[in-house]
Amino acid sequence: MMNRLPLRAAALAAATVAVIVLVMVLVSGGASPPAHGPQSIFQDDDHLLYGDGPTVARTLDVLKGLGVNRIRLTIEWAYIAPGPTATTEPAGFDATKPAAYPSGAWSRYDRIVELARARGIGVDFNLTGPGPLWATKLTPASQQSGATPGDYEPSADAFGKFVDAVGTRYSGSYIPPGATRALPRVDYWSIWNEPNQPGWLAPQWRSAGLRRVPAAPALYRQLVASSVRALTATGHTLSSDTILVGETAPEGSIKPVPGTSPQRYVSATGAEDAVTPMVFLRALYCVNARYRRLSGRAASAVGCPRNGSAGAFVSENPGLFHATGFAHHPYFFFFAPNVSSPVANYVPLANLGRLERGLDRIFATYGVERKIPIYLTEYGYQTNPPDPYQPVSPAQQATYLNEADYMAWRDPRVRTMAQFLLYDAGPVTSFPPSSRNYWSSFQTGLIYGPGTPLTGHGKPALAAYALPIWIPNPHPQAGSKLFIWGQLRLAPRSRDQHAQIQWRPAHRRGFATIATVTVPASAIYRYFAARLPPPGPGSIRIAWRSANGTVFTSRSVSTAGRGAGSTGPQASAANPFAIVSQAYAVSHAITPCQFSPSVLAGAQSAVPNDLRQYDQDFVTAIEQARQQQASGACAGGGAAAGVRTGTTPAGTPVPPTAPPLGQNTALRVGSPTAATDSGLPAPILILLVLGGLLGAAGAVLAVARLRGWDPAWAAGVRHTWAEAGYRVSGIWSEFADWLRRGR
Repeated sequence: MMNRLPLRAAALAAATVAVIVLVMVLVSGGASPPAHGPQSIFQDDDHLLYGDGPTVARTLDVLKGLGVNRIRLTIEWAYIAPGPTATTEPAGFDATKPAAYPSGAWSRYDRIVELARARGIGVDFNLTGPGPLWATKLTPASQQSGATPGDYEPSADAFGKFVDAVGTRYSGSYIPPGATRALPRVDYWSIWNEPNQPGWLAPQWRSAGLRRVPAAPALYRQLVASSVRALTATGHTLSSDTILVGETAPEGSIKPVPGTSPQRYVSATGAEDAVTPMVFLRALYCVNARYRRLSGRAASAVGCPRNGSAGAFVSENPGLFHATGFAHHPYFFFFAPNVSSPVANYVPLANLGRLERGLDRIFATYGVERKIPIYLTEYGYQTNPPDPYQPVSPAQQATYLNEADYMAWRDPRVRTMAQFLLYDAGPVTSFPPSSRNYWSSFQTGLIYGPGTPLTGHGKPALAAYALPIWIPNPHPQAGSKLFIWGQLRLAPRSRDQHAQIQWRPAHRRGFATIATVTVPASAIYRYFAARLPPPGPGSIRIAWRSANGTVFTSRSVSTAGRGAGSTGPQASAANPFAIVSQAYAVSHAITPCQFSPSVLAGAQSAVPNDLRQYDQDFVTAIEQARQQQASGACAGGGAAAGVRTGTTPAGTPVPPTAPPLGQNTALRVGSPTAATDSGLPAPILILLVLGGLLGAAGAVLAVARLRGWDPAWAAGVRHTWAEAGYRVSGIWSEFADWLRRGR
């Protein structure tokens, strides 16, 4: 028995190594960021499609200067089709022929593809409704008005003919009547916009016997099929072009389940109630809540085949399974990007893993060995000002957008990250200024739009978008390094670029460069990351010098050391600013009940001018804490949990308190982001330590054997180790096959 103990120990060691290798691959391998990171995509139809020529050119120049790679443009079917308000199709109209459409219908799209190409900016055409009334069914309301193109049960066949015309016109070989050269080719497409929202596709739900079932997924499945056929027929194939499906909105209509704790929610199922994205996804791909294929009546209810093989469904729906990627809009307007939604079927940015895992399970169910990439094609935050009903300040918008960019970069499945709007949309002047509907348009721009004295002025997010910066933990423990992530988005790709990391000590004015990072030309989207010893309390920013000598800077991020060596101000009752700033340096937040009103007032009045300019987050935190105190947040002596102001719409599920900005330890994106202070994932460190110990033991045994000491048990260990290696290799091969099957 004693002679077998070393053998068992060796086998146990081999099994331990196998487990650690597996954990390392699953955790650290999956978390590795992509080599180049997401492409920067931008949308502002009002200024890129519907503005006059000089406005479009000027907007493109601004986007070029910001470093935008691609613009997303909505091609709304009804705006091009003839007789959009007629209930019968025009006689003799051949919808597949670009020249059959009204004169001038294509002009704005011809203009944008020409101007964008001249500036090296790519184009994404989002082909979508609403459609002309003659190609849709009419609800009673639309029959009465007879004036608005509809989205109710659009004809997939008619939409396919429209897509055929678009694909032909922008095939790269089409010469418009009267022109002398062909229009530029477009090779980037997305199909429909937010099909899980009633404003774009209806009905969302319908009755099936005694049940209510999603109706929009079946409509969308048909639209995808007809669009892919039309694009393929005009030379835009799934292998030659980028073709995206999905374009889903992040939320839907829900209602709480009474008496549940924690609160649970179920779908609201009226015809105009939006379908939540995960419910929409499962119905689209004909699987149930457990990701098993639907059959029989359950399948028929949502427009799926009652029977047939999985392979047949894949063959019949190539767009769903072989599209370039799945597009999604991960908004979570009232909360920070790292906040998880308590509604399991919602998919804001922090819960992107829900969408990814759902797609993976669906593809595995159908035997498709693929992890489809994710394209985030709309995103943004509305600000107050100009909209007084929004909870996000302009300074917070800048911070949130930088954090969102970092989160997208961390997820290796994400291929694009979008910003929706350059300029705020103007107020809806048909409502009085005192009405909330007055600001029911989008204020997600980086520049203030009409309806405010700030019109034309850039928000803090304008500079933050050009030079993003994110420090996941700006207050590291003593002895650990500071991880700094950034992007020289506005820098040209033609040559290597240099990002200067600059630090300003607390309560001083000037920034000094403490490190320079080279961003090679091969990093086509100019992302970079660095690890530096924490310089101490103060602020860090990124600076970049252009070829003409102009220096651009990012927003600044407050940093603070911990433990011995900190040179921060000493808090005292006589120095309110020192009390508040020191607390802020530790938690990067100021809760409204943390300090007395007099201390907050004193701190606010003592903020130096340089902090007002360079650390707006701190200034904003003080102001918001004071506003919440004034609104009664601390009545009864209770401590409030955050500094968010404003209100959320009635019925909006409120998630748990967000982690403080910059503290992403609870980040829930598609892949884990936890790392040790040394920058290596913990499993890798464990493997290195174990490997070192085993290597040292092996070296000792090898030296002893050379000197003639080779007991029988040592030979047994060697043989058992070799056998264990073969077994681990076999197990790993089987596991790899299992992973490829997606099970």
